[in-house]
Formats: sequence, C-alpha cells, structure tokens
Amino acid sequence: MERRTFGRAGVTGASDPGGQAGFGNAPPVYHTAPETEPLGHASFEADRDVSNTSYGLGFMALPLVLALIEAMFAGTAIITPINSTVLWSMRIIGLFYGAVFWWFVTQSENYVNTNLFKATLMWLAAPVVMLVAFGGIAWRVADLWEFGLSSAPFETASYQIDSIRHGRKGARDTIHIDPFKTGESLDIPVSDEQYQALRETTDDQCVTVYQRRSASGAIQVLSNGRYTMSTPEPMDIKSC
Repeated sequence: MERRTFGRAGVTGASDPGGQAGFGNAPPVYHTAPETEPLGHASFEADRDVSNTSYGLGFMALPLVLALIEAMFAGTAIITPINSTVLWSMRIIGLFYGAVFWWFVTQSENYVNTNLFKATLMWLAAPVVMLVAFGGIAWRVADLWEFGLSSAPFETASYQIDSIRHGRKGARDTIHIDPFKTGESLDIPVSDEQYQALRETTDDQCVTVYQRRSASGAIQVLSNGRYTMSTPEPMDIKSC
C-alpha cells in the first residue's frame, strides 16, 4: 500500500499498474454464480419415479383384482379335473408375474425402509401367492369356457363331505367336497346352525348339490356364492 497526499487529506489505495486505484473509478468486479438445476427439479424427478412405480403396481394388480372379484361372487364351480397343461402353464405364468410384481415393489419409496428379514420373506411369498392366484384363475376360466353359454339343465347329485371349516373374521362356515380328487376342494357355505349340527355328527355325511354337465363331460356345481352377502340356503345333508 502507498500513501498519496493531495493537499487536504491523505488517500490510501492499492498500488495499481494502471494508476487507477484510490480514485473510486476502478472497474467493477462481477461474480457469476455457478450454474445449478432449477429449484425443485430433483424433487419433481423423485415424485415422477414414485408415480410411475405406483402406476406399474396398479396396472399389474388390476387383472388380479377383477379375477378375484369375479371368483368371490361366482355361484358356480367346476369339480371335475381341468387340463393339467393349462393349469400348470397358468401357475408358471403366475410365478413369473409374482417376481415382476415384487420387482416393482422394490422400486417404491417404502421399500427402502423395509428390514432385510421382511423384504426376504415378501420376496419369497410374492411369487408363491401369484402361483396360487393364477391357478385359481385357470379354474375360473375353465368354468366359463365350458359353461359360459351353456343352457344344460341342473340336476341333483349327492357327494360325500370331506371336511368342514368354521368361518372367522366375517367369513362363512363352509363344507368341502372333492369327489373327483382334483386337489382343489369346493367350498360350499352353510348356515351356522348346519355347521353346528355337522360338528355333532359322525363321519360319512353327504350333501346334495345341483349340478350340470357340459358336452365334454365337465361337471359344474352350484356353490351358493361363498362371498355373497345373503344368508346361505339350507343344504340337504344326510348320512351317506
């Protein structure tokens, strides 16, 4: 720094090769801020990713929800075996469907906070649940394929009751029959009175149902609609 005196007061300025320091007319210095992303851009991208994941999960779940609703309120079911190739093909599709569905779940924001044990359990369960669900869809498709346009009359038939089950949390009491040993027992809802009466009886009880046959020999049974809100009709149950 050098001190310059101009008669009245000393002015101190920085030494400047151009001789301009200290006179108040030094060229201004402009500072340019570094370029940054627009405010809120990162948040917008994160919200869009979450939204896309939600849409993907909803799109994948929609067919299952529709199939579940149809099955819940359907009043019929096939009790004869269906094509095993079709059945297992649907189950394999369900297995892969479950794996893809779980991949979408892992992309969601909530998955980050899931502990390892829970995440592993869900990763194993999702494909299995879809396998079972798609197996059920195969049975419903077979029912609609065989009897969707059928006008065949119903007739009575008697089948042995395999087991009974007490409904919990609002579910109906049911009896189970599987006369053709398909491994997919038919659940028929019964009133609480009939359920209590069956608990007190011995084995070898048979239930009378209404059934009809298709041209290919498949048998469809009226199941009273397990998930309908109406009270189950009394079933004709006697010793075999």
